[in-house]
Amino acid sequence: MSSEGDLILTISDQTFEYLTKNTAEKIRVSAYLDRDWSKVEAKYAELFVSAECKDNFKITSISPGSKTRKEIKLPDAMFNGEQLTLQVVRQSKF
Repeated sequence: MSSEGDLILTISDQTFEYLTKNTAEKIRVSAYLDRDWSKVEAKYAELFVSAECKDNFKITSISPGSKTRKEIKLPDAMFNGEQLTLQVVRQSKF
């Protein structure tokens, strides 16, 4: 279920396929922001992939990255084109 504080990320088709079909327990997800965000939090609870995905993904860490702003400390604003790297742990819904 989405809420007002959710961060919406676009991931590549290859990453989506990996999240929905692979069975690895720990996964590193890289996403580039497709819009500006006034506040990206240092912690989020989970990565929601799609309603059809059979697993939940608990976020264990978030690392911001930017080629132009090297010292981003979350929570902070992040901008279109900047990168977030999430470490997630797969958890079965059943």
